[in-house]
Amino acid sequence: MLGRQVGHFRIIDLLGVGGMGSVYLAFDERLQRRVALKALQQGQLDEESKARFQREARVLSQLKHPHICQIYDLLVEPDQDYLVLELVDGRNLNEVIASRPDHATKLRIARQLADVLVVTHAKGIIHRDLKPANVMMTAEGDVKVLDFGLARGAAVRGEFVTMAHTVRTSEDADGGADGARQLGPIVGTLAYMSPEQALGETVTTASDMFAYGLLLQELFTGRSAYLPGLPAGAQLARAQAGATAPLTGLTADLAALINRLKDTAATVRPTAFDTVEWLQRIEAAPQMKRRRMLAWSAAALLALVAVGMSYQTYRINRQSQRIAQEADRANREAQSAKEVSEFLVKVFEVSDPGQSRGETVTARELLDKAAQDIQGRLMDQPVVKARMELTLALVYQSLGLYTPALSLSESSLDLRRKNLPATDAAVAEGERRLGFLRFLRGEMDQAAPLLKSAAEIQERILGPDSPALAATFNDLAVVYQNQGKTVIAESLYVRALKIYDKALPGSDADVAEVLGDLAYLYNKQGRYAQAETLYLRATTAFEKALGPNDPRLAIALSQLGGVYRDQGKPASAEPLTLRAISIQEKVLGPSHPYLALRLDGLGKLYTDEGRYAEAEKPLLAAVAIHEKTAVPNQLWLAQSLGNLAIVYRDEGKIAQAEPIALRAVAILEKARGLESIDTAAGMVLLAELYILKGKPDQGRPLLARALAIFDKATSLDTYPRSLQAKALDLAGRSDEARVKAEALSAQGYGRGDFLRLCKKLGVPAT
Repeated sequence: MLGRQVGHFRIIDLLGVGGMGSVYLAFDERLQRRVALKALQQGQLDEESKARFQREARVLSQLKHPHICQIYDLLVEPDQDYLVLELVDGRNLNEVIASRPDHATKLRIARQLADVLVVTHAKGIIHRDLKPANVMMTAEGDVKVLDFGLARGAAVRGEFVTMAHTVRTSEDADGGADGARQLGPIVGTLAYMSPEQALGETVTTASDMFAYGLLLQELFTGRSAYLPGLPAGAQLARAQAGATAPLTGLTADLAALINRLKDTAATVRPTAFDTVEWLQRIEAAPQMKRRRMLAWSAAALLALVAVGMSYQTYRINRQSQRIAQEADRANREAQSAKEVSEFLVKVFEVSDPGQSRGETVTARELLDKAAQDIQGRLMDQPVVKARMELTLALVYQSLGLYTPALSLSESSLDLRRKNLPATDAAVAEGERRLGFLRFLRGEMDQAAPLLKSAAEIQERILGPDSPALAATFNDLAVVYQNQGKTVIAESLYVRALKIYDKALPGSDADVAEVLGDLAYLYNKQGRYAQAETLYLRATTAFEKALGPNDPRLAIALSQLGGVYRDQGKPASAEPLTLRAISIQEKVLGPSHPYLALRLDGLGKLYTDEGRYAEAEKPLLAAVAIHEKTAVPNQLWLAQSLGNLAIVYRDEGKIAQAEPIALRAVAILEKARGLESIDTAAGMVLLAELYILKGKPDQGRPLLARALAIFDKATSLDTYPRSLQAKALDLAGRSDEARVKAEALSAQGYGRGDFLRLCKKLGVPAT
């Protein structure tokens, strides 16, 4: 091949030989650049191999990422096909690992690989052969992932993992370290293969994460995760069992991540998105440790200074001390007022045309500048600084920017706790605000203690009829409701309404908010008439108090639409949902998580009506917003993913639905725990998908786990009860399913999926 002309490409040198074919260095005479030209081995041009080769071209053409080797062209010749690829100058990861890079370099490699998997998995693309030989490091130190020849689109219906019949082993002399050998209906590289891949089962994005975990183990320890030198059969058996070498010599955080990635249960493995967040925490750990050490050193120095100063202070005349204290207080207040004024002037200087060069300055830019500038100001006025930090945090929160809001809220509360009595109302306010922010981030277990503490302080110092206490009761009720503690949640809503009725009679927006939250609880319990009445009161009060374009009105309108949807009244639900979306998109912008919730509701409504093409668009938009703004454990993201999987399920796109449902379950297990009702709901959906794919043995254990969770629950809301009936039917217990369905139907529950179950079971839907 050397010296041969292929189209306008002249072959210069042989770069390497792999299981798929040969890779050459070539010169593009048209564009005057060097490229990599990948050709199938002669004699391998059967339909299956050619299809896989062309699939590599299609996959690579979809991916535009700095850490993925780019495709330039696909040449189809009568006797040979060629991929024209970006030429990557550098070393493969095997060579990099052998050179023993430092820890920072290893972390950078791990992070860049995870970024690649985030992008590919988001497109439903599974690599299926992730290993060091398929990863290059450029001279600049950047990673490039190669060889998507084994990749397949997870969303392609009917394409089965067993379509290729070659498995690579580590002992074939003619194929190098990763030679090819026929071993059965599986494809991949044994030393980097997940158990499900080695067993010939369905490969998902979780399989890539297993391979990524093995790669990380080798990167950080310098040793393969599977024992090298074993015969192919023994190596395959170990891969099928997931019997990897134990980790040694790594930090606890890094070992925990790799062990989670290597878990034999696919649903337990973190997603690529979760892994990026995990690596960020690992990267930040040394900085946090240094900060703590500096803080301890500073505290020790201050203690020494305090000892010396105490002796001098003792000698000061008490009267002179009082005079000095008064003067100091006056000076501090004057300095505080001056610093606050200068702070505001400094923040708004960015809008000066002389600085902005005539460009428009956004509110977000002003907010970011204020958050940055406040860090170095009011050091001797911590309480004033805490108040300003909390104000900035609430603005970030209202924009749906929960990460910067969290940092400022935590700093504000820390300053208040250090400089005010533990029972001060300002401390309670800080705890309440931080507690509700934790709820918005899906961190229920951290939210509840903060809100309980705030309520205890407020009740003690403000009295049992304080509107501030009512607001905290409402926030705490929302958290308890999301934890499944509906009885105590309802009692707190009622207490909050009684306080507001005394303090704020009429159509106050705070009253409307409690009415809406209580109505949401009633709707989930199937108490539709009560929910509808409260929502109608809430929407009227919101519109009167806040006008027709307030985001809180939009929430109430959307949730009233949810009441109608759950009763099978789509004609009443749709205009309310669309109006809510219009308000929130106009006021909050196109990327706010609250808008995503409204879009999710619209998707569910269209799904229930069988309008799947219309349902997919708002659900994809909701997922995209949550991906951009949410923390890894975000329950709202899991909800939208689950609803999107249902759309694909109902369209018969089971292969496309499965990885999405798997990811939703993984998020729920991590955020809610293995025994939560929400996790059980995800398991039912995933089990159904396995059954529809003809894999009942994978579905039955999930159904058993879900039914055990449902049976343990002291009470179930309407939707989980419908899922319990569905799980019973899927498990072959149709008589029990019919009893559950009849009870729900008599109650008036009318969601689309449930109505289809009623029809199957012969239950009349009312």
